[in-house]
Amino acid sequence: MERHRALVAVVASCVVTLPACATRAAPAATAQAVPAADPTARTAARTIVRDALDAMGGETRIRAIHSVHLAVMASGAQIEGADRPEAPWQINHYLLDDWLDYPRAAWRKDVQSMVVDGGDGRWSKFSVIAVDGAAAVLFDGKARPGSPVHVGDAAEHLVYQADRLALAAYDAPDLRRDGDAPIAGQPHHVVAFHHAGMAIRLWIDARTHRLDAADVLRTLPDD
Repeated sequence: MERHRALVAVVASCVVTLPACATRAAPAATAQAVPAADPTARTAARTIVRDALDAMGGETRIRAIHSVHLAVMASGAQIEGADRPEAPWQINHYLLDDWLDYPRAAWRKDVQSMVVDGGDGRWSKFSVIAVDGAAAVLFDGKARPGSPVHVGDAAEHLVYQADRLALAAYDAPDLRRDGDAPIAGQPHHVVAFHHAGMAIRLWIDARTHRLDAADVLRTLPDD
């Protein structure tokens, strides 16, 4: 069992079809009840989160978002897979398409990747699909069962967007203030709460009310 922490730099309708080839995650263990925060402390924290929601366009408009498509281009150094201990390391270029369907709790990621230095210089393609506690992986159009890890990845992706984090915080019964802390020299309010088995902290700019960072801690029993 692994404890996993994600430090998320916050950035900005799909129909997901799940192939017949899929694996279903084992039933989750019963989560321990999280005690509600003190009403006064929760009210103060909700005011901070409400201001963050307003800065994004308002709670009503955000709750009306049912699905999101993110198109991402990225590059990264694959240090652990490199042929040498020092730079230059293997460079992996990515083209990613993330499809998030909130009412169905469904996620699809289409990936194109190419490794430079050590790779064959060709783009490889695969997709991961997760919905309703089941997952499948597609390689070259052929489906095979996914794993509980993919189901867990879907749960993370569905909450990692700025608007979803803010809504989860606003609805959390144990939402509380967790002090203040600077980011890049700018003052931020910190709030903390639990959501879907994750312990989450948010940094919200004290002046602009924009959500700038999140700290997510969760257990990965299947990883």
